[in-house]
Amino acid sequence: MRFAIFVHDPDDDMGYGRIVGPFYDAHAADKRANEINAMADNEDIAIETIVLPIVPSSTSNKRIRDAIRSYDDMSSEETYRIVRFCFNENDPEHRMVIKTGLTLEEAQEHCQREDTHGEGWFDGYQPE
Repeated sequence: MRFAIFVHDPDDDMGYGRIVGPFYDAHAADKRANEINAMADNEDIAIETIVLPIVPSSTSNKRIRDAIRSYDDMSSEETYRIVRFCFNENDPEHRMVIKTGLTLEEAQEHCQREDTHGEGWFDGYQPE
């Protein structure tokens, strides 16, 4: 099986990118993707890389497009914020935003910790 790397700008709403490859094993593709990411970091350029298998058939292009679309759907997940709620609504910390940009799992994990509630207050989460 061969592999390719899809490189794109996460801020590009059109989803355009570039395919790099082919690579003849996943390790080589992963290594090159890491090198591309390191170069972009050094230049302070925002990119994302995705390693994709290339299936030798007439459906190869469709499978690559579907994999890219699936990745885009995952990366556009809803984000959540942590909000402090106080039983006394006049408390200055009531409804104060504690954190933003979390996944659902991260928000739930935060709210289950022992240090995220106390006498008269608790942290909750809500979609951003």
